[in-house]
Amino acid sequence: MKVVIVGGGASGLLASINIKVRFKDLVDVVVLERLERVGKKILATGGGKGNITNSHLKSNLKQSTTVYNNPTFVQKLLKKNTFQNTIDYFSSMGLEIIELNEGRCYPKSETTNSILDTLRLKMIELNVNVINNFEVSKISKKDNQFIVESTRRTTVIADYVVLACGGKSSPILGSNGSGYNLLKNFKLDVTPIYPGLSGIVTNETSVAGLDGIRAKANVLLTKGRSKDILWEEYGEVQFKKNSISGIVVMNLSSFIARGLKDKTLNNFSIYLDFMPNMDELKLIEFINQRVINLSTYSIQNFLIGLFPKMLANLIIKKARIDLSGMVATLNKKDVERLANVIKHFEIIYKNLDSFEHSQVSVGGLNINEIDESLETKKIKGLYVVGELLDIDGTCGGYNLQWAWTSSLVASNDINSKIEVQLHG
Repeated sequence: MKVVIVGGGASGLLASINIKVRFKDLVDVVVLERLERVGKKILATGGGKGNITNSHLKSNLKQSTTVYNNPTFVQKLLKKNTFQNTIDYFSSMGLEIIELNEGRCYPKSETTNSILDTLRLKMIELNVNVINNFEVSKISKKDNQFIVESTRRTTVIADYVVLACGGKSSPILGSNGSGYNLLKNFKLDVTPIYPGLSGIVTNETSVAGLDGIRAKANVLLTKGRSKDILWEEYGEVQFKKNSISGIVVMNLSSFIARGLKDKTLNNFSIYLDFMPNMDELKLIEFINQRVINLSTYSIQNFLIGLFPKMLANLIIKKARIDLSGMVATLNKKDVERLANVIKHFEIIYKNLDSFEHSQVSVGGLNINEIDESLETKKIKGLYVVGELLDIDGTCGGYNLQWAWTSSLVASNDINSKIEVQLHG
């Protein structure tokens, strides 16, 4: 009995372990990895600290409805293999996990190497066969067996195949989008693919002079230029020459990508609210008092102490106020325009950043093509897990949790079927 796992990332490695733990040498498990070694993308997670999961999924599975697309489907699987299953599974392999801010959970060492080393050591102990530099070009099925062929025309025969080869994001770390072609060859429906958890490219005038600056803001996506809020989240925005990034922006990028994929989002605007603790009327009062207190200052120094200097200057320019004047000359209209810009600092959207600079792919195998065991309905014995599915999460350990959950759901189903085949 042989199981072939295509892709040596988080989902693939854990699936290989879960099958071998159950059957030891009764089942041959082979991991095929396109790169020279497995687990490269794991090493890039959580800023190198290894954000392995999030405890917000522990007591409130409704959290999944706000962080994942296709949340109803995800929630069903999270009930089968929960946050606690992840903690327990890694603990059984010797990896201790700690919880830090916002429910984010990391290895006690706070390094991704600990996650990968834990998985690799267990695979060595269980005698999982890993073949590196094996780029799968074609998978076919004849009778009840799969023929997995590489670009070098070497083949591996399997009774079960798990596709765990990721999406298109960060191709240098292993995911180059080849998995989608493997799915399409089986005539399975793959939705449009967009970069998620990426930066957002703007026109340069939106962020002129702000390269390298960081500022906290409430980030809002509105319908057209109306006040109808489609999405909002507070966090630190990082400005670059012609783009914005930061966790809050990355989460926004995924929301936009999902809307583009589903064709539910076409006309929208992005605004930053730098003073979300005040409504516009209170902010006008605040600015008026500041005018009284700082009347002898030059206008170019008026917002120093509230915002970084270059951001302060750009806000004043966007409010159509001359930087060379004095604060005492500011009139009612000037104050109102300043308040409006501070509360509605517009970012002119151009596009999402590239797949090379994104952390996850939005889109993938249509979930209507699989059952709740993650086996494809058309091709029995073929399973699809992780990022290759049309499921993605926001920042905070949710994508790795989906990798672990989907991996265990699929491998447990394979285990059940092999058990019947071996022992009746």
